[in-house]
Amino acid sequence: YFGDNTTCDDGGCIPQYSGCPAGSDMNCDPCFADGDDSSVDCNGGLNVDPASYQAIATGTTMCGTSSVYNDPNYDNGDGTFGATLRDLDWFTNADLNAGGCFTISAGTSGADLLFGIVDDTGASVELWVMPGGYESSVTFQPVAPGNYYLLVAVNDWNVAYACGSGLEDYWVRIDGPETCPDGACCMPDESCQDIDANSCWAAGGSFDGSQDCSTADCVIYPGDECADPIEAFDGVNPFDTTGRSVSQPQPDDTQCTGTFLDWDNSPDAWMSYVAGPDAQYGVVFDTCGTAAYDTSLVLYEGDCNTQVTCNGDGDGCAGFTSSMEYACTEGETYYIRIGGWQGASGAGDLNITPNGAPLPGACCFSDGSCLDNLDSAQCDSFGGTFAGEGTVCADGPCGGNGAAGDECTEAITVSNGANAFDTSLYTPSLIQPDETACTGPYTMDWNNCVDGWYVYVATGGLTTFDTCDAASFDTSMVLYEDSCDNQVACNGDVDPDPAGCQAYSSMIEYTCVAGATYYIRIGEWNGGPGGAGTLNIN
Repeated sequence: YFGDNTTCDDGGCIPQYSGCPAGSDMNCDPCFADGDDSSVDCNGGLNVDPASYQAIATGTTMCGTSSVYNDPNYDNGDGTFGATLRDLDWFTNADLNAGGCFTISAGTSGADLLFGIVDDTGASVELWVMPGGYESSVTFQPVAPGNYYLLVAVNDWNVAYACGSGLEDYWVRIDGPETCPDGACCMPDESCQDIDANSCWAAGGSFDGSQDCSTADCVIYPGDECADPIEAFDGVNPFDTTGRSVSQPQPDDTQCTGTFLDWDNSPDAWMSYVAGPDAQYGVVFDTCGTAAYDTSLVLYEGDCNTQVTCNGDGDGCAGFTSSMEYACTEGETYYIRIGGWQGASGAGDLNITPNGAPLPGACCFSDGSCLDNLDSAQCDSFGGTFAGEGTVCADGPCGGNGAAGDECTEAITVSNGANAFDTSLYTPSLIQPDETACTGPYTMDWNNCVDGWYVYVATGGLTTFDTCDAASFDTSMVLYEDSCDNQVACNGDVDPDPAGCQAYSSMIEYTCVAGATYYIRIGEWNGGPGGAGTLNIN
């Protein structure tokens, strides 16, 4: 009941689900519980490899099922297994690909049903949700000729809609193409005609059903489409997407997941850029802090379709502006597409900055030696660690100030009992420890701290190494066995702090081999400056 003096129109009453209509076609996978297997999922669409689709005839009802289910063996890619999955059904229709206006009718037995049109990247063109247990029809906005799919799926990730529940049954039908309502059709010569969408596209025009020719602006601005881009150069390139048309198809945001591209049919501007001789080292394209709205960027290589990267929000860029970097090929033409988050538009500057050829620098080796005038790739090939562009061995970037204990090769001999140390005059050793091997609830947060090295010949058995000294600092400690790079244990903080020790002292317990050599490396939490303390070995 919707209240006194209401009508059925006020209530939005729609028919209840009445089952699969007689004479319907049937979904080729009636109920699915393994939606990523293309060998058996005949209409898994882009969710399976290779993609698979089922044809649906215009005017013919298709009956089927969707499902939601648990798969304990699903590999999440991060070392964990198990996930809730959903079977989506994808259908092809030749009339839909030809463009026009279509009505999609659907019914669902119990689960809310998601249905509608997506493009060949999986991006939504228009989607609708049918409440569980009902039937209805929706006439969608005109679609331009292209590659489309009719998508059907349970809208609720609830395993109550697993196979066999009887709540996941549906039927769907696509009708059309129908006569589209008139709208503004901008012709290639910038004239305007009030005609329907199909007639507009057949004439090579651009259709806008939300306007007529009294309000539409059919002036073709440079850069409005990729076919007529604005030429861009290294440096600052002004742009303005205000009033621009919406180019198709939509970008593929899987290349910049998590950066909030959210293009959503935003007005866009196109620029072209020919890569220079240093482009192989990377070119940065950004609106970082130089645009008046929340931008989104997409880069295409060689043509207007080969997308290679994208970005919604660049790290550290104010106002949700964008930044993307790509190693370009000299002489190749790249197309930069500038849009906005969820359809936003505005003005700004596109900055193009080649990284330039890397400068040579110092290359450090685990034995403390150093070579000058190598770039990072050359240093890697020699098995070293690159100290940075413009560095030289004479400045000591590899650590080692000649003092005993500053590097592993100069380690100070220690023995059972209390051993005084002072790391405050040392330099950071180059190779950072592996913190994943640490015991205790707190990490070392080594962060290139200054560190001291100590060498110990074990007397054998379970051995405790600690830095308990009430006058000392927040230490971090690493243990190596037999060599300076065979890390076997580490610790940031003892928990709880032992009585009589400073806060956040460190302790490692390790079963040592009698006569074996161990290296103890002592630093300070979070890159601190170090200081004096005591290394106790028992």
